[in-house]
Amino acid sequence: MADYNNAIEMALRISALEAQEQEELNRALQASLALEQTRRQAEQALQVEQARQAEQARRQAEQTRHQAEQTQHQAEQADDAAYNKAVAESLKDEQARLTRLTRLTRLTSQVTQPAQQTQTTQPPQTAETVGNIEETRVLAGEYKNPALVSAIARITQLYPKFRRIRGDGNCFYRALAVRLLEEAVGNDALRTHLQKMRLGHLDLARFVNPADVEAVRGSVVDSLAMLNYSTLPLIVHDTAITNVIVLWLRAIAAVELLSKEQYTFYIPDNRVLDDFIKEIVLPQGIEAEDPILSAMATALGITINVVHLTSAQTQREDKLEPQGARFEPALEISVLYRPGHYDLLYPVLPADDAFDPFL
Repeated sequence: MADYNNAIEMALRISALEAQEQEELNRALQASLALEQTRRQAEQALQVEQARQAEQARRQAEQTRHQAEQTQHQAEQADDAAYNKAVAESLKDEQARLTRLTRLTRLTSQVTQPAQQTQTTQPPQTAETVGNIEETRVLAGEYKNPALVSAIARITQLYPKFRRIRGDGNCFYRALAVRLLEEAVGNDALRTHLQKMRLGHLDLARFVNPADVEAVRGSVVDSLAMLNYSTLPLIVHDTAITNVIVLWLRAIAAVELLSKEQYTFYIPDNRVLDDFIKEIVLPQGIEAEDPILSAMATALGITINVVHLTSAQTQREDKLEPQGARFEPALEISVLYRPGHYDLLYPVLPADDAFDPFL
């Protein structure tokens, strides 16, 4: 009986152990299933996150591409606008150039023909508007009067070279223009000084269209800008260019005369200033009279030396000094005055001047 009970107890223990093992096995299986589910959930979450990041990256890439396309489109629009602006400005500049050329052609058409000579004492005409540099002594061959021949010999000692200027009523202005061009070569200070000459006097508009004045000024500025030793001979002998400079110098003289009341006391024949400017200063082909020479010296800030060819025993020279600011370094331009006509004179070089490109 005891053995039987022992056997039953043993069987119960075994059964309990088996039940416990089964329970543990079930728990282990559940844990394994839970772990697998967690792993799958983690993988699924990772796939979702990766898909989300990939989509976000795709959208960002698409946005970047769109922005790049937009930037390129804006750049193309900017290029097109710049090109169209350049074309418009080019057409505007060309139109302005043609307008200025038309104005200059109209204005200078008045100075292309020599003025009709009214004095029998004027020297022979040069074939060119501006001649080449010659020996001053050759002028003696044009005169039979011994006193004039002697005067030329005296002048030659101080001014061994000269340049003939056509006697078209603009000879003073053209002689001045030629020497200013020569002096401006390699002289940036003088070039800038001339380019900045003031022509904006309000009273000048009573006599000249301001657009005409600006066209003349712009042409002179351009001529000065391209001036060098190579281009100088071409510019000096270009009648169209020197005609424009004649217009420019006449306008400068008019502005100076209008700016200072003192000149009114020196106007010949008791003419009023407005009439003098209208009839003598601005019209082409009209000779320069004394107040104009003084006004020009002051306006340019230079000395103008007028050497007179006369039969007198003593040499006459009128040095017209600027009444105000003087251009530095000092500049003096000499002209030979024969009744009714001016030519350009070149003085003897100072001892410290080793080189003059024009002599």
